[in-house]
Amino acid sequence: MKSIALALSVVALFSATAYADDPVINRAPDSADRIAKLTRVAIIPIDPCPAALECGAVERNLFLEFRNAWTSHVVGATQTRQKMFELGITSFDKPHQQQLATALEVNGFLVPSIPYLGSKDQPAALIWPAGHAPEERVELTLLALDSDIPIFRGTNQGQGLTTTSPEDLASRLFKGIIKQTLPKPKR
Repeated sequence: MKSIALALSVVALFSATAYADDPVINRAPDSADRIAKLTRVAIIPIDPCPAALECGAVERNLFLEFRNAWTSHVVGATQTRQKMFELGITSFDKPHQQQLATALEVNGFLVPSIPYLGSKDQPAALIWPAGHAPEERVELTLLALDSDIPIFRGTNQGQGLTTTSPEDLASRLFKGIIKQTLPKPKR
């Protein structure tokens, strides 16, 4: 009986992730109306990508979460990155937004960033030493081309367990922001 309880506690330890599900969200006063007007949104690639993170995995998870919560068409970060390369755009900035939007046929952008990845005792590492757990802060901004004011900007932060991958933690933190900012899909 003790071995079953021990096995269950080990499974719970390895499958759990401690993260904040209380993101800080700033919304434009007319955010609901502006979200309703967006027909196609492109996800911008995470840039810069922390060295200890496989950003492609996080971008794929973000695409799936956003697509499931969104009622309109979503262009993934992989397609956006390819189009930026074809157009010679090296960074997502104001002067290139309209050019990229026209090429992708979108009227909005979802901009993810990971400004912090590390642990309490050390900066980001490719392998977390025993006793060190990844800590991350992520930000997610939804922009519409018709305004310089973001529709929303959300920040979420948390710490995983020593068995939590940085990709899983970042994906969960982005999911927390999406759940708090987008209306429930009408299906």
